Amino acid sequence: MTDFKFQPGDRVAERPRVKLNIASTAQGQAVFNRHSKQRYGTVTATTIRVNSKGSKRKVILVQWDGSQQSSEHEQMRLCAIDDLPKLTQSTLNGHAA
Repeated sequence: MTDFKFQPGDRVAERPRVKLNIASTAQGQAVFNRHSKQRYGTVTATTIRVNSKGSKRKVILVQWDGSQQSSEHEQMRLCAIDDLPKLTQSTLNGHAA
């Protein structure tokens, strides 16, 4: 369980996903747009966490561009920046990649 997809120093992005916006006002639309921007960052560390059921999860610490702190994300929610265009198109077409 120690083979991580990403290593410290790798550039990553949040994996694309379909987001539904049901905002009916301009203010609601502005909030949705502010929270739905694509994030890019650099891997700072990798670790394994054990959840309450005892399952091991691969966790990546990412320092997002424009942020001073690293945040934890499961490996499956990230992708390499080079893979982002292909994954985005696949997501828009409704295919799992």
